[in-house]
Amino acid sequence: MKKITALISASIIAIGLSACGNANDDKTAPKENTSDSSSQNKDTSNQHEEKASNKTTSQKDMKDKMDQLPYSEYEVEANYSGDKDYEAEIEHDDKTGDITSSLKDELNNINLQGEESFNKVYPGLEKLTIDGTTEKNDAISQVLNAFDLPKDYEKIEISLNTADGKKIEFEDHK
Repeated sequence: MKKITALISASIIAIGLSACGNANDDKTAPKENTSDSSSQNKDTSNQHEEKASNKTTSQKDMKDKMDQLPYSEYEVEANYSGDKDYEAEIEHDDKTGDITSSLKDELNNINLQGEESFNKVYPGLEKLTIDGTTEKNDAISQVLNAFDLPKDYEKIEISLNTADGKKIEFEDHK
């Protein structure tokens, strides 16, 4: 009889504890979900603020980098056999003051916009020493070397705006 009483008592205690455990889980579950939701909302909000901040920072960085060069804008278009083109540009929007950039390199299957394009094009632009006295062949050679472009182009057009407002242009057909 003592064994049966002990088993029944143990079963009642186990059932009671398990019921209490479930009741507590049910009470705390909404609180955990609520705090997770608000935490997620804060994280999402912070991510949006970070992206906006990065965009502003990247514009500032691009402007600062362009201010270090003798050029305010750059554009090159090179056409190759097989309808392959290389087009790169960095422009300064006079109305907004923003820097825009694009790179379409069909030779290497690259198509970039914005900061990614700027980061790819800018290092080549830093290598150029083209000014108003530069000979056409020298300017073309500098661009081909700076951007690692093949020399067997069919047509190339280069346009640079200097920081003092002068426009320098070169064009060549083969």
